[in-house]
Amino acid sequence: MKLVKKKCVLCLKNQLLYIKRKFFIFIVYGGFRLRILLIAGTMHDITLCYRGEKASIVNREVLFLDNALEFIETLDMMPEGLLIIEQFFSNDFSDDNLLSLLEWMKDNNMRDVPVVFLTRDYYKTSGIISEYPNVTIMVSDYVRIPAFLLKEAYEKLTVKAKENLKEEKNLKEKIQKEEKDDAKKKKSILDRFKLSFKKNQESEEINQLAKEFEKISRSINRVVAITGRRVSGVTSSVVNIAVEASKRGLNTIIVDMDIDYRSTNMYFSEFHEKTKRDEEMNASLIRTLAKPQDYMITAFNIKENLWLTSLGYDFNDARLIEQFYNSVKLSGMLSVFRNQFNLIILDMPLDLLKNFKEALIYVDVFGLCVSNNLHSILSTLRNLEVVFDPGSLMHINAKSKLLVTKYNNRSRFQGDIFTQDRICQVMTSGLSKHFTYPITSAGIIPFSQEFDLQIERDIPIIYTAKDFEEAFGNILLRLMEGAK
Repeated sequence: MKLVKKKCVLCLKNQLLYIKRKFFIFIVYGGFRLRILLIAGTMHDITLCYRGEKASIVNREVLFLDNALEFIETLDMMPEGLLIIEQFFSNDFSDDNLLSLLEWMKDNNMRDVPVVFLTRDYYKTSGIISEYPNVTIMVSDYVRIPAFLLKEAYEKLTVKAKENLKEEKNLKEKIQKEEKDDAKKKKSILDRFKLSFKKNQESEEINQLAKEFEKISRSINRVVAITGRRVSGVTSSVVNIAVEASKRGLNTIIVDMDIDYRSTNMYFSEFHEKTKRDEEMNASLIRTLAKPQDYMITAFNIKENLWLTSLGYDFNDARLIEQFYNSVKLSGMLSVFRNQFNLIILDMPLDLLKNFKEALIYVDVFGLCVSNNLHSILSTLRNLEVVFDPGSLMHINAKSKLLVTKYNNRSRFQGDIFTQDRICQVMTSGLSKHFTYPITSAGIIPFSQEFDLQIERDIPIIYTAKDFEEAFGNILLRLMEGAK
């Protein structure tokens, strides 16, 4: 037992090193490393020891089936394989939990992600998972699942993932070959016409968006609070909407009210670096709340007409936070900023709204971030009910517009594509008896791995992808509607 514990300690110490080496190994040696989500309950550490060199574990902490889905939604990058071990659950195995997890994977572009399920009772789950071809059942005849089966499970995941990669590679090569063959063909007059038409159409779409922005008076002001559950895309939406607004000539300030995560530091490295050198900038949000009229000194000027106020990661003065981080100070700041900015955009996740109930009357519109799946809708409504009393909830409902983030064009509800209009209908269908006033969507933000690269590149996605530039441009227009 001591030997096993010692081995596991070494495994845990080396886990971070393995992750850091992953990219290097792949580039230099052409190696293959599989990101695995391990659902093994209290035996998590023991199971880690048998993963081998070709697997890295996504979750460092113990994970049970009943909280696996919630954990997955917090990840920036989805796992490439799941290992589920029934024997190690601390509570009774739940068919419903397993089914919910597999259905969520189907609805979120993970239907091909391999899942290995270790059990001592094949017939207990075979009926449920028979319709999921990505699931492999492994049966143990032992009271305690032995080491060789754990090693085999990891190997099965690796082999299946390699097969998926090979299929993707073959498909990509086929598409590239077809495109290459087509390029070799001489273009007909009709082809040239079509190409010209497409370019003109794209140009017309861009011009039309520009015309819409020209209609917006430069004397307007708008307070917009972007909110939603954690990991629903709140901060990313705030950053890209604000940058788009500044590009369109609107004087804009980002107010990062999320003092728990302070994520705007990751999107604006210049601000983050300055907070490490300048104690006053490190306390930017507190100083701006205290003296909003001095924002040109207390806030950070990202570019000519774009400002940011947040806290640096090192700021931890609880006394000052208690003194200035409240509804009274926020209300005063918003009143001052209305005379200085066209757009004041707040980064304010749902769980923080309860701290500023009295100041919410100063918010013109709430951009509510929701994904197009039922789990996201139900979780959002539940969060709203926890935060607000019935009267306040109805007030939020009346001022809300949906931002459909991480939009999955394959997601379905009751057999039909889960569109933004359908989400609006479902949200106000009576799932919450105090959130029934009809709402509209400000627009959709497609799911893309490019989102993960924004922080690495320090470049908002609207600068690197035309589709997202148009998407956030239209969202900005919808949020500014009525501001004359």
